[in-house]
Amino acid sequence: MYLHLVQTLRIFFWLLRDNVDMVNRAHLRQYFASLACNLSVMASGTCFAWMEPLTMRMSTEGSDLYISKEVVSWLVSVVEVGCLAAPIPSGLLADRYGRKKVLLGTSPMILVSWMLVLFSWSWEMLTFVRMLQGLAIGTVFTVAPMYIAEISEPEIRGQLSGHFQTTWYLGILYVYIAGKLLALDEYIAICLAAAILFAIVFFNVPESPYYLLMKGKDDDAAASLAWCRSYRDTKDEFEELKKAVNEDMSNKGGWKDLFATKKDRKAFFLVQVVCITRFMTGMPSLVNYATETFAESSGGLFTKDQLTIALGTLLTLIAVLSAFLSDLFGRRTLLLWSSFGCAVSHFLLGLYYFMYSSLKIDVNPYSWALYAGLVGFCFFSDIGLGPLVQTLQAELFPSNTRALGGGISEVTAAAASFVNLKIYQPVTNNIGLYFNFWIYCIFSLAGAILIWIYAAETAGKSLAQIQVDLKKEETCEEEQSSEQQRNEESFKRCQC
Repeated sequence: MYLHLVQTLRIFFWLLRDNVDMVNRAHLRQYFASLACNLSVMASGTCFAWMEPLTMRMSTEGSDLYISKEVVSWLVSVVEVGCLAAPIPSGLLADRYGRKKVLLGTSPMILVSWMLVLFSWSWEMLTFVRMLQGLAIGTVFTVAPMYIAEISEPEIRGQLSGHFQTTWYLGILYVYIAGKLLALDEYIAICLAAAILFAIVFFNVPESPYYLLMKGKDDDAAASLAWCRSYRDTKDEFEELKKAVNEDMSNKGGWKDLFATKKDRKAFFLVQVVCITRFMTGMPSLVNYATETFAESSGGLFTKDQLTIALGTLLTLIAVLSAFLSDLFGRRTLLLWSSFGCAVSHFLLGLYYFMYSSLKIDVNPYSWALYAGLVGFCFFSDIGLGPLVQTLQAELFPSNTRALGGGISEVTAAAASFVNLKIYQPVTNNIGLYFNFWIYCIFSLAGAILIWIYAAETAGKSLAQIQVDLKKEETCEEEQSSEQQRNEESFKRCQC
């Protein structure tokens, strides 16, 4: 199998080298490097959602996998403890040792976690496994967006960043299907294969040219950039890149640099808003409790297992489409549509479950509301909030604070995801499933309002140009403020 994979890679590189024009060949190389990096995201997706096909068995007394509902709730949520712990250290490690080395380091972490599952099925071992997998997920979510943004040309950066979400959902769909069809040992072995594939493929791509310039390795950076651009003339781009990195690195990135200027504070605030909105709109709980959620619906055309697989399929297919939208329509527009669309979809889903569980109405004639809400949520979540968190994280932070800012943002995301996962079961038991969806609706609307106020457009700009434009915007605001102050002082003097 390994020899076949190596041969396939050789053929692919041959195609990149000799069979397409220079620009398309450069894009293909960037697509390949992005795909190789995003295999870590697929492996992380399997780690995040692998318990979903088993939660019903783990919560049912007499089952071979029985633990208890309360313990299952904690096991589903505790992965976020690892996600909380990983981002800041992994961001700092990525600045010290490189994006590529840190990402490759997640592969053995994931492999060990799967081997431990095969070794023991106790709740203590599963808790440790989930936390270890959370460390890997948090590392991938922090470092992979940096790597992808730093190797990409502006015109395709949105597409490549969007593939992050596609491979995440592909990993989730992977376990949805495998978990329904395979015995536990076979299921874990299939999950383990994703981490091995990532390590083999990603080993063959270069380090980020940004990181190499940060370390003063100009020759290596030039070689990396040349590979990513398929050896076309990169002299001007390299000089622009070097100038931008040197300017950013003239101030060593620390905590205070994240808040040093108004544009830094605005960028940080916006990224945190989008992170919280994304995870508090219900995606973590819906992904991990899909079968239980659909078991609460009444009748309809599909079974709960069919709806679960349909959810994973929809998320993956729409994510493929959405990867091409952010560069076409812009980040800000898609974020607004995404937030508002999620709010409408969640209101509809909450209304359906409220009619079913609280009003005791026969909802069979209204099953369309369940399907419309589900499809609407998958679509609107996938076109904006899903793919653009990592994109904004890489675009809005300058290179000297990108790792630290990305790490803090992933801590925010992990905290929001933990809250979302942990409150799902208590809210369902004490109030009703419908109330979860109405909570998600409120967060979606709040996110839409804040994005409308604070978000600026970054599509089609280089990372260096984005920082220049943000500084210009800040300068213009300061000049307008000074002009207004001078006018007020002149008016007061005239009155005197």
